[in-house]
Amino acid sequence: VFSQTTICRFEALQLSFKNMCKLKPLLNKWLEEADSSTGSPTSIDKIAAQGRKRKKRTSIEVSVKGALESHFLKCPKP
Repeated sequence: VFSQTTICRFEALQLSFKNMCKLKPLLNKWLEEADSSTGSPTSIDKIAAQGRKRKKRTSIEVSVKGALESHFLKCPKP
């Protein structure tokens, strides 16, 4: 799996020759797999499963929040 930055640099020809040579076979393999499984429902499921899970948002109880805020007013730089 490559980062979005690496792919963008590859497309813009901003990678070194050595890095492009390393990436080319892997990208060719990926392209062949994508072409062979076009339209199949399993490929869409695989792509959806690759997405990162989001962390659950932290929630602080009202009483705890009040205690933290009052402590912060007393000591703003703990």
